[in-house]
Amino acid sequence: MRRIWLFAAALALAGCNAHVNGAAFVEGPNGMRCAARLLAIGDTGVTINDDPLAKLTLSVSPPRGLRPFEATIETTVSRLAIPRVGDTLPVVCDPANPGNTKLID
Repeated sequence: MRRIWLFAAALALAGCNAHVNGAAFVEGPNGMRCAARLLAIGDTGVTINDDPLAKLTLSVSPPRGLRPFEATIETTVSRLAIPRVGDTLPVVCDPANPGNTKLID
């Protein structure tokens, strides 16, 4: 039992506190966890910390019977694990505002 508490304390000190891309994730009217299928990926010509900034076109499938929608986002992707067309990616989405879709790291 002591090991569990030590592990939880270590995670708390390391900053593992439900943040998504620097913004606190709260499932509610402004966002929910969704699955997104990658439809297209493009290079923006920009790199951040040696990782490319990519333009991703996603087909987002929100839960709870809401209609799927398409969203285009720009995000950094690992040069060692660039997603491929057809991959399913975890995102936080706002079905009322597709521009608020963010990739979960």
